[in-house]
Amino acid sequence: MAVWQHRQAQDARVQAAQVRRSTAELSRVLTAPDAAVRSARLSGAGTGTVVVSRRVDRAVFLAATLPLLRSGEVYQLWFDDAGTMRPAGLLPAPRSSAVAVLLDGPVGRATGVGITVEAAGGSTRPTTAPLALILFS
Repeated sequence: MAVWQHRQAQDARVQAAQVRRSTAELSRVLTAPDAAVRSARLSGAGTGTVVVSRRVDRAVFLAATLPLLRSGEVYQLWFDDAGTMRPAGLLPAPRSSAVAVLLDGPVGRATGVGITVEAAGGSTRPTTAPLALILFS
């Protein structure tokens, strides 16, 4: 029992450290002097907003009122590299009316962010039409 408790406490410390790092990076993008904000209505329902900082080379996606998906589906984000979509992460299942997530990887030369509905675990390429494509400019 003591070994299990030690392992649980260790796992909780690791998760807390990851959350702190992610929150700090998210905050760094949102407060960057060059942060640009773009929003769009998502087909179906909800609103998506992207905050991008070229200086920080990262982006944050914020969504409001996303509909719950069927079992086995996830929302997936994509960087639009001049028409080629690059995976940028999965949204956690909505537990409230709003969600904010730091996109995976650098912005690079991306011109926007797309969001699709994909099978659980995501995919390497979009398999459905985008709910929205939010351009950076």
